Amino acid sequence: MRLAASLFALPPEKEVLVKKLVLGFAATASLCAFARFAAEPECLHGGKVTDWWFGRFATLREEARKTGKDVKIAFVGDSITENWHVPGLKVPGDAAWERFFATPRHRAINLGFGGDRTEHVLWRLRNGQMDGLDPEVVVLQIGTNNLGENGDAEPAGDTIYGIRACVRTILAKCPRAKVVLHPIPPRGERPGTAVRRQLDVVNLELPRMADGRRVFWCDYSKRLLTADGVLTKEIAADGVHLTAKGHQIWAEALLPLIDALLGHADGLPDGTVPNGAVDYRPDVPRMSGWIDYRIGPKRAEILSNPSRHYDLVLAGDSITHFWEERGTVALAEILGGYKVLNLGFSGDRVGEITWDAMHGGLFSDYSADVIALLIGTNDLNDPKRQPADVAKGVELCIKAIREKQRHAKILLTPLFPRGFQPDSEIRRRVDEVNALLRPLADGKSVVWFDLGPRLVEKDGRLNDKLFPDGLHPSDDGYNIWAHELLPHLRRF
Repeated sequence: MRLAASLFALPPEKEVLVKKLVLGFAATASLCAFARFAAEPECLHGGKVTDWWFGRFATLREEARKTGKDVKIAFVGDSITENWHVPGLKVPGDAAWERFFATPRHRAINLGFGGDRTEHVLWRLRNGQMDGLDPEVVVLQIGTNNLGENGDAEPAGDTIYGIRACVRTILAKCPRAKVVLHPIPPRGERPGTAVRRQLDVVNLELPRMADGRRVFWCDYSKRLLTADGVLTKEIAADGVHLTAKGHQIWAEALLPLIDALLGHADGLPDGTVPNGAVDYRPDVPRMSGWIDYRIGPKRAEILSNPSRHYDLVLAGDSITHFWEERGTVALAEILGGYKVLNLGFSGDRVGEITWDAMHGGLFSDYSADVIALLIGTNDLNDPKRQPADVAKGVELCIKAIREKQRHAKILLTPLFPRGFQPDSEIRRRVDEVNALLRPLADGKSVVWFDLGPRLVEKDGRLNDKLFPDGLHPSDDGYNIWAHELLPHLRRF
């Protein structure tokens, strides 16, 4: 089962969670390496930087109000965007700007701010930065400052979520505009660095936001690199900001798409609406809807928890997800005294949970006593996946979770029985996977947590009262699960 989710819509109750983040962080800053959430609007602050930032904000807001009706293109972003054009200053993009974007045919305004992260762009957008503007095209490039110096300032998932929030806000503020979304451009001279790897993780997800109606993808990043992935000083002298030649390359890649969106050319360039198919690998996230509907809100829930501690974390697929539908009584009454975080995602396989741990931030910035992991059921639905493949995936999943949660006890739950008859083919495959999973539990940091005997009849048939659909537990099934968890939790 997959829950329907609008690509850019966020349920109101999830917006409330996001608004709690700043207060939640202030109480527990020592557990978090960064001071903000990428989707929470915030102005840039810090000494003289504050004065410059607000001065530029006021100047550009006034410019937008005066010239707004003439502006066809608005560039939004950080210093990489700012370097297109700054009145009164000489910047690398001047020549390309004058040639391509200062003409009546492509009348543009530059709303790039040095140092901006996604949350700063959100603050500006929501506080009048584009008042008076009605652009036909908004060019967005943001996110490099979210990653920090070494790519470890925040999880990649936070940056993705923040960029999506920027896109949603632009679409709302500029109802007739088309958004051109760029990847975060390469940083550092050589490939293979931590920050390059983090950029790759973010940039793999961003194209999925392009719907071919209001959001379009323009990837010029490969044009900045040599064949072996080197970013030369001729293109970016400091390894971040583009030179005049770099801006020329950017302009040449961008202009055909802008001309098409403005009606000056027929047909969109190739690659502006990428194939959105999901690739189930550990470094690639699930379908884009989950970023809005569940990953982002769960991350917000984590950062708004004042204690930054959970007694129990539930991790898995729809079987775990449905604690929030069929297991509510068990959560409220049996586990009601404990702080529980549910990280179940319908449809998930081992690769998605691994991504959550490696890049999504869902196992970061809090401490957990117990993590109950049940994953692999959906992997078996793929006839190409052998039981050994599933077991290997679970092993990688455990390793990724352990990297983020070094002191938590992991309860490794074997796959629940499937198929009402004990001799069914799917039951055989489940049993084969579970036999391979059993050695992954060392009895100390990873504990074997087998509910199977409680879920079947004496003759091995699946109890249809506990599994009405043969897959997901009933209310009674979740009650059994909750009672079995209790001995592993600290008394309070």
